[in-house]
Amino acid sequence: MGRVGAWRRVRAVIALVCLAIGVVAVMPSAASASTGGTGEATGVELDVGALTIEDVPILPGLTATLAQATALPPDENGNSAYVDTVTIGAPPVLDATVIGAQVVRTTGGLTASSEITDLSVDLLGVEDLVAAEVITSLAVCPIDGVGTPSADATVTGLTIAGSAASVGATDVPVDVDLGVGGVVESGLYVSITQVVSEGVTGADATAVRVTVDLVVDFLVLPDIDLTLLELDLAQSSCTVPLGIAPTAASLAPTSGPEGTVVAITGTGFIPGATTVDIAGETVPADAVTVSDVGTTASFTVPADAPVGPTTVVATTPAGSTGPLVFEVTPPPPTALSLTPDEGPSGVTVTVLGSDFVPSATTVGFGALTIAAPDVTVAPDGASLTFLVPDGAPLGPTAVHVATPAGTSGDLSFTVTEMPAVPTVTGLDPDEGPVGTVVEVTGTDLVPGGTSVDVGGTVVPATEVAVSPDGTTATFIVPDGLPLGPASVSVTTPAGTADAPAFLVTAGVAPTATGITPAEGPAGTVVTLIGTGFVPGATTVQFGTHAIAAALVTVGADGTTATFTVPAGAPVGQTSVTATTPDGTSSPQTFTVTAPAPAPPVRGGGTLPYTGGGLPLALAGAGLLVVGAVALGFGRVARARRQMA
Repeated sequence: MGRVGAWRRVRAVIALVCLAIGVVAVMPSAASASTGGTGEATGVELDVGALTIEDVPILPGLTATLAQATALPPDENGNSAYVDTVTIGAPPVLDATVIGAQVVRTTGGLTASSEITDLSVDLLGVEDLVAAEVITSLAVCPIDGVGTPSADATVTGLTIAGSAASVGATDVPVDVDLGVGGVVESGLYVSITQVVSEGVTGADATAVRVTVDLVVDFLVLPDIDLTLLELDLAQSSCTVPLGIAPTAASLAPTSGPEGTVVAITGTGFIPGATTVDIAGETVPADAVTVSDVGTTASFTVPADAPVGPTTVVATTPAGSTGPLVFEVTPPPPTALSLTPDEGPSGVTVTVLGSDFVPSATTVGFGALTIAAPDVTVAPDGASLTFLVPDGAPLGPTAVHVATPAGTSGDLSFTVTEMPAVPTVTGLDPDEGPVGTVVEVTGTDLVPGGTSVDVGGTVVPATEVAVSPDGTTATFIVPDGLPLGPASVSVTTPAGTADAPAFLVTAGVAPTATGITPAEGPAGTVVTLIGTGFVPGATTVQFGTHAIAAALVTVGADGTTATFTVPAGAPVGQTSVTATTPDGTSSPQTFTVTAPAPAPPVRGGGTLPYTGGGLPLALAGAGLLVVGAVALGFGRVARARRQMA
């Protein structure tokens, strides 16, 4: 049956539509993070053609756009209106519930969405000509430079005249009775499509587009072939807005150590697309928390931020804020352990931890405070020492460390009664050179509170290891002592005890009894064999070349010292000695040989050249060419060859 062309279509607004708009809201001023861009969401857009046969009105023409939300560019206050919830009913043509048709402008861009449920379209007496359970569409347009536009659409429970259908159905036939005479055959043809479009500048989605054609075959009258109904359901579209450079008004707090959470207050911050630069380091976007309205951006001060004032700048794809000043302060101290953790007044206590400040660290010892001048802090800030103060009450006492940046947690120290005056019964060994490890035996030696005086040089308590039972104390004979007897005394908080004298002797000089290999060129690895070589403190004199201790490898038992013959050592015999802090060995002789000669030219061939003269053919082993030879670019002036 052929389709007839033009027909008269009358349009009118649906008079029987019941339209209830739930909420019209206003977006907050944070929408000013972007400019430009539009969004639109529509629940139902209906177009029904008027149908009249022989002056008998069959169907009135009507059009309607129901539940439409539009977001225009924001006004000077950054506001955009949107529609929230709409419910419609439009018998006899359409019945549906629009759950939401809305456009939301956020700091990140525009989002348009629409949702319809319980759709039913009746036409020319055909109930549920088209029906669906849920229809949705979504269009998202991020701010330019943040992401790409996207669109999506879904439909569930779609039927045509009661039979299951899917998007893409074309010219599905449905019988219809027009109620007029002279009709041979009449029917509706239903097509359903879906539109999803994504581009660089925007996105668009129409979840369901229904087209219904009417075809009527008359006995006498002209046949009818026309589009009777066009229906778009759940439409969403948007265009990409442009970002506005963020602004920063303040920081909270304005100072703090590494790990401090800082909030930047301003405008135009974009979730997932805002970075923060502080002290030359960039905090990535995934570590910056932006509020929904884009007025705050929070970050954590990095662990390696240098102490002192620094600038903070927030950046989005639209630009950067001006700088704000943040003061990075030292972190508060951390106290991990005390050594010892018990003892009487006067005992030296070592605290291990971090972020102690030289000349600015105090120690709280119960109700007492040990002032900064009486606290010795290591240069790296990882340890400190102090003396248990006089008058500290016996028993457990809380100890904490304080700096200008804060206070550590508490550790416990037990103050014990003052022990008896120490006694010393012996030294082992009782003689030796400086650097000798000596053990003192006696009683009432105090861990952390025992110092040793050797010949007027005091070994502090921090360098004296005392056994837990207080019967031994170990120290190292200090440098600078003269040879001969040295007085020794041991001091604890309870008093001082004299010990037997220690005889300071000269150290044993190293001996060299052999060298291997005994000859070789520069670069040869050589080992001196002997005794008394000191790891890390043995140098080698190779003729006029001094080989530093760092370049000499000494065996664990001190009987070998290995080094490399230095470059530039003259060919011939040379004297080799080893030196330690205790002296120099007798010399050994090493013969420096000449480097091995380069391998001779072997094989044969013709060396190519350009210019006058004849080619010079070289062949055989040990070939010697004497004279002036220009190869490849000149003449052979004079040549004499001699076969080896």
